[in-house]
Amino acid sequence: MEEIHANDTGLPIAYYVLLAEFDVDTGPCLRAKYPSAPSRVTEAADEEGNTVCRMVNKRSDETVKRSHSFELDEDYCASHMLPDGGEKQVISRTIFIVNRTKPVNTHRFPVYCFTLTAPARPRESETGPLGFSKEWEWVRDAAAEEVLLHEELNYNRVTGKVCVHSKGVVTWGPVTVQAPDAFQVCPTLPTTVVAFVQQLQERFGLHSADVAGGEKSHENDTTSFSDITLMSSTAITGYSFFVHHSGSAYRGFLMKSTHLEVWMRSKNVSQPSSGTGVTIAKAVKEEPAIELLNSTESSNAPPLYGLCAVVTRKDLSVRRGGISKSVALLGPKLVWLECFFPLLVETVLQCCDIKGKTEEAFEQQTALVRRCFEAVDTATCSLRRAICEVPGTHLEHEVMRLFNTSGRLAHVLCALSPFGSSHKLRIPLFPQMYDFDFSRYGLEQMVEVCGASFWTLVVAVLLEKRVVILSRQGLPNDVCEAALSLGLIGNLLDPHFLTTKVFPYTSVNGFFHFSHIPGYIVGTLNPIFETQHAWWDVLCDLDNKCVVLSSEANSSVNSLHHSSGSGSAGGKAGDWATQDAQVAKYILDKLRRMKAMRKSSCERHQAVLLMIEEYLVMTIMVGEVDHSILSCIIKTVFCTPALDRLRALAQGSTIFHGALEHFLLPGEDPLLIVAVATVRRANRCDRVELMRALAHLLNRVRSYNDVICLLRRMPLALEGLNPIAMQLLHTSPLVRQAALELMRRVELFPPGKIAIAAMNEFSRMKYKAASQEVVR
Repeated sequence: MEEIHANDTGLPIAYYVLLAEFDVDTGPCLRAKYPSAPSRVTEAADEEGNTVCRMVNKRSDETVKRSHSFELDEDYCASHMLPDGGEKQVISRTIFIVNRTKPVNTHRFPVYCFTLTAPARPRESETGPLGFSKEWEWVRDAAAEEVLLHEELNYNRVTGKVCVHSKGVVTWGPVTVQAPDAFQVCPTLPTTVVAFVQQLQERFGLHSADVAGGEKSHENDTTSFSDITLMSSTAITGYSFFVHHSGSAYRGFLMKSTHLEVWMRSKNVSQPSSGTGVTIAKAVKEEPAIELLNSTESSNAPPLYGLCAVVTRKDLSVRRGGISKSVALLGPKLVWLECFFPLLVETVLQCCDIKGKTEEAFEQQTALVRRCFEAVDTATCSLRRAICEVPGTHLEHEVMRLFNTSGRLAHVLCALSPFGSSHKLRIPLFPQMYDFDFSRYGLEQMVEVCGASFWTLVVAVLLEKRVVILSRQGLPNDVCEAALSLGLIGNLLDPHFLTTKVFPYTSVNGFFHFSHIPGYIVGTLNPIFETQHAWWDVLCDLDNKCVVLSSEANSSVNSLHHSSGSGSAGGKAGDWATQDAQVAKYILDKLRRMKAMRKSSCERHQAVLLMIEEYLVMTIMVGEVDHSILSCIIKTVFCTPALDRLRALAQGSTIFHGALEHFLLPGEDPLLIVAVATVRRANRCDRVELMRALAHLLNRVRSYNDVICLLRRMPLALEGLNPIAMQLLHTSPLVRQAALELMRRVELFPPGKIAIAAMNEFSRMKYKAASQEVVR
């Protein structure tokens, strides 16, 4: 669940320490930066306008061998280090991100491509917008054995170019959508296409996993369209057919209507009305390409988080009656930076003792910043040595973390005293982003604040809606934490989501930096955002504990359940309001049990994220697998009309593209996730369904890597292996035997022994008794 599984041994804790001060004449400005002199560099620029430079390090210290120089935009850094209302707090914390990952601006949709046969090509008089004929003969552009496997249509939202990919190769295009008749939607499906859709629907029902996933072909899939008894084209629903012609070449494209709807919305054109041929791109004027400020995509220049300690001190000798200064530590892992917050506070307090803008004052403040950086550099040495001494892979470390009953991360202790006072720091060796200390607005608090509307925020993330998180109380840390919490949800499906789309704190002067990012999430203290409805689709008001939808977003939510007749307050229809309430209740019930067991806030935050992770991946998976293998409870939970509609609408969003590939572990069987979800809900499954899930796990869990994958999908926060152990009490001897065999197989490996030891006492007792009985 970490955004980037990098080699931690090669990363420094920090690249820079910055000092900013509020100047009554010029506003926020950067006073000091260390290291200050850039080394030899190569060019690049990112979304913030910051030049990203790779450096040839002139320092001999081993701990900074791979350091880089970033020529930062000083105004951007200073304005984000000194947030609105920061002067109202004696000490506050804020976060910003620089050297961001370049955003993806491509919509991707499953599509079936057709070519118009030569004898059926229309005469010149028939090529107008309404000149379609149902009798034109369209032929699939695919080999016979792959006729039911879809291609992928890519639409670049910046350039307006469209192309089709098959097996990673461009098979058609790119074509720039400019002419009014570039693509035309047929009022009804052509006869040959109706035959294809019938065959597709029949085969999809039998082999949905193969058709949706595009992994296998079937000998029977080559049945001729002419052998099918045709239905009326009006009886075929859910599909649209549109045509592109250039010169004498005619291409047809079959797409789900919901996907076409998303594509059309992304180009801001109206929905086609039935019975008429409609142009999809009405002179789609290429919007002036918003400059995305080119970035160098290099693993040598990672995105950087900035953790700031902001201090305000009253001082009647200055014009404003007080001094506001901020020290920021910039590094690749926010959890590492968090350990140094007390050191940052002491550094900025030392800087507040130095007054004036003279050269001497500048040198003194720079010296303080340098001592802070050198202390962090010393900790980097200790951290790297400790990481190198710990064996195992990143995945093994994560699994051990998820089954650690003490709740403590593997860490290294480090004592620093750059200014006299000693700081004893506990630095985690292999931190996950969810290990960040969310003091007020972690996922647990977000669920409690938003209640039933929490799921609406999750849907906004999936559908790339613009989310603004507002607090008027002047606590920048609150909006930063809330924005990061939602960013963690996006990171479950896209490992670069946080560093691409989340702006933990911003204000009006930051609008230029985030406005061109699709589906951004921003935190702000400025009430102007509330009145600027064009800036957001969803407003999360922390003060009033409510979620507000714009009119456009409200219509999108309503479209998720358009077939549902009933409605409810706030514009939400019955199906979606029920979905909201179910998800919130599912999470809140779990949180109540964890609080009763005195679990820490960090563990509760982690549990919420893992529950959302399972919910999202299952929402995706049920659309990819054959429904006949799903248990009734899985269908009841994840095959609702609202989730079916969500799956269809989210297919075009960048966050869904490749989500399963990002989510699945190396060598992991996707159906293992379905089997685990079924066993976790075993009390609502019949014997056959449960036996099928356990048999699948037995068939898949054979090696050390298989056990690691199983344990990652059954973390302790979600009951660990307890659901399997409880099947030792099942009335069916076959189920008991399968559960025992699975647990004995897991116990063969050291991580499995740790997971079994982490079970509750009752489960351990039943497993021990069942094992002894077998030995006898």
